[in-house]
Amino acid sequence: MIRLRTLALAIVASSALASAQTIVAEYYVNGRTGIDRPDYGTSPDTPWKTFAYAIPRIPPVANPDEANRLNVEGDQVYSTATNGETFPIRPVPNLWIEGTFVGHGRMPVLQPPPGGTAMRFDPTLAYSRNPSTMRYLVFDGGAYGVEMGHSTQRHRPRFQDCTFQNQSRACVHVGDAGSSRGIDPRFFQTLFRSAPRGIEVIASTPGAVVFPDVGECTFTALGTAVYLDDTSSGGNVGGLFRTSWFRQCDRGVHVRSGPSANTTNFEVWSSRFADIRDEAVFLEVTRPPDPTAHVELSQFVRCGTAIRLAGMLAPGPYTLRAERNAIHGCQRALYVDVQGAGSCLVSTADNLIDLGHLGVWIRNAEPVQLRFESLRDRILDMSEGVYLDVRGASSSISVQSALICRNTTGLRRSGIAPAVVRSVTFADNSSAFETTSQQITVDHCVFAGNAIDVSGVASFSYCCFQSGSQPGAGNLNFTDPQLLRPFYKLAPTSPCIDRGNVAIALPPTDYEGDPRASVSRPNGSALPDLGADEYVQLGSAHKYGVRGFGFYDCFPEIGTSSTQFVVGGTFAVELSGAILPVYGVSARDAFLTFGLRDDAGGLPFDLNLIGAPGSLLWNELNGVVGLFPVTQGRASVPIPIPGVPLLTGHSFTFQWWVNMFSANPNGPVTSDGLRVTVGG
Repeated sequence: MIRLRTLALAIVASSALASAQTIVAEYYVNGRTGIDRPDYGTSPDTPWKTFAYAIPRIPPVANPDEANRLNVEGDQVYSTATNGETFPIRPVPNLWIEGTFVGHGRMPVLQPPPGGTAMRFDPTLAYSRNPSTMRYLVFDGGAYGVEMGHSTQRHRPRFQDCTFQNQSRACVHVGDAGSSRGIDPRFFQTLFRSAPRGIEVIASTPGAVVFPDVGECTFTALGTAVYLDDTSSGGNVGGLFRTSWFRQCDRGVHVRSGPSANTTNFEVWSSRFADIRDEAVFLEVTRPPDPTAHVELSQFVRCGTAIRLAGMLAPGPYTLRAERNAIHGCQRALYVDVQGAGSCLVSTADNLIDLGHLGVWIRNAEPVQLRFESLRDRILDMSEGVYLDVRGASSSISVQSALICRNTTGLRRSGIAPAVVRSVTFADNSSAFETTSQQITVDHCVFAGNAIDVSGVASFSYCCFQSGSQPGAGNLNFTDPQLLRPFYKLAPTSPCIDRGNVAIALPPTDYEGDPRASVSRPNGSALPDLGADEYVQLGSAHKYGVRGFGFYDCFPEIGTSSTQFVVGGTFAVELSGAILPVYGVSARDAFLTFGLRDDAGGLPFDLNLIGAPGSLLWNELNGVVGLFPVTQGRASVPIPIPGVPLLTGHSFTFQWWVNMFSANPNGPVTSDGLRVTVGG
């Protein structure tokens, strides 16, 4: 299976190549002033009237890296009634069709009759990516805006800066005919709205290779934004969906891996899903082998379900990975319910899940072998934080280095699968930990401020209980762990520091990324602590949250190259990525803000509400450090730490606001957050 992320740089590069495509000759269509006759079409003063007349008369291009361009005048509707247009429009290879709107600002509208299709690609012809580009066109009405595929030839046209709207079936229909050469269209900076489906992909023929690439697009007011149905056998079907906006749709990305499918795989990263009624990302399985889904660095705001895996499994592997996502205010964050057979890996890491109903909800039916692995997740302010009904002796559960705090129920577990809960902080929950099975090992955890720490029977060791007692080696009973809220980090005087057991295979890092065994005392040894946090004597700084993103792949990131953060010292807060790749256009300046807390109350705050879609506020914005120049997408600011010993163990947060309006016309772009903990 191809690692889809490796395609991203090629996609960005292709965006630049599209704008620099070698054009052999220019041709013109104007539905108002044009005349369909042989001696017209080569000048804006003597344009053709219709696509149907123009396209067959444009000479073919011999060089596959070159194209002719058909310039289509805007500020008008092209339809049977207005200019006598014939539908569907049938593009040919190496023909760039581009709308023009200078002087009036309105793109040409292609409007087929009800039930018709605006544009259909010839199934007997092959279309290369950049020479076959459609740009600045509005596809309005009809059953479909565009149809492609169903061919033994490769279809990989490019749509950029287009609008699809008001189709009765789907904005774009992509099919297959089992060609190993592939159907892989590109969609960039394109708007899809007001239709039952945005992009519809149907792969049903043996050997299908279908991979749409979607970047920097907006999907709004749709039934399903992207629907990918794979029932092929022996094929390779999936897609890459990146840096796109999904809003006010019934569903976001719905991938159905159906009977006979093989290697259904897709990736969603650096995208924003907001106000999605049902599932934002849904992998539906009906007995195929080997589907793989990867969701990373994305934002989910006010969705019904953020990420869902459900269905009937067949023998073979299944994988769902969710990493570094922000899931905020959703009814269900991660929902997995599988049955049948096979083995299923659900892996989560570094996600923030907060202010919703169900956080992580995992259930399987035997004989499915389900392995759930959670590392460094933060689950806060949920009605139910984690529910695990994992069955079968060959299944397993691992929850490590997690913060499970301020929930009604923290972690609830049933089923007989062996489970390990290790290095977790359970704090300020109504009921922190519930289990109905004894096949569970709990060690190096902290229980503090909960109304009820434990319900049920488990094996506890090297745990700290603030208001209760449990038998087990190394437990600290009726002991205050001295958590510094709202970060839930250990105070410098915490009894949990250095109380871990080096003989137990602990997770490699704490919830922020510090080595699990760190030096906590002057001239001390590297010993593990209890709970999700590892206290570091020299202080620490780690990124958290999700970076914002602007148009054209602007990804500002915060960071630091400093290694010590002690009272009286100085550290650097750095900015990178405030630049447009390929084009090399850098931001000119950026604000650095600071706060005193994160992950609390209404944070993260959705900055779409103030005109910065794709960005989130990660701290309380207690102040502004200043406005600083940016050079080649980078900046660095020295931050002094006052020589006040009482600051030791306390944390502060920072975030960049990048003034890059050329990369995000709607407003600034924010970085992820940086949490700095002061050492002494």
